[in-house]
Amino acid sequence: MSRIPPKLSTKLRSTPRRKTPSAIYIEMRQLANERERLQEELKRLSDRTTEVQQRL
Repeated sequence: MSRIPPKLSTKLRSTPRRKTPSAIYIEMRQLANERERLQEELKRLSDRTTEVQQRL
């Protein structure tokens, strides 16, 4: 059984981040990475569902 990676902790900030071009780029990369990770997880779950259904 594969391990599920731990959830990333989010820190609350008292002041909002500045929206500099580099900060926006970093945020976009983080969102793209998160999307890719979620898509891979969805594929694994789909594969696992199919496997379980075949065994039933």
